[in-house]
Amino acid sequence: MEKIIELIKASRTKLLSLVEELTTEEMNYIPTGFKNNLAWQIGHLVVSQQILCYKLAGQPFVIEDELIDLYKNGSKPERDFSAAE
Repeated sequence: MEKIIELIKASRTKLLSLVEELTTEEMNYIPTGFKNNLAWQIGHLVVSQQILCYKLAGQPFVIEDELIDLYKNGSKPERDFSAAE
């Protein structure tokens, strides 16, 4: 289990390092032919991990419920995301 947790941490660290230099506009950009942006993709990864690791184990989420609705499967960006988010 420790190996899995370390892998999740390493994956998140790498992902954040890949996008840390991007502007808010770049994170919110939806390319032609696509339905979502990088900000939504990152949120979706976090929510998917929460559902797989917590909900299926019968445990409470450790993120806000509003985030689940924003990024769950089948959702799409409904607004631009701020730099604070």
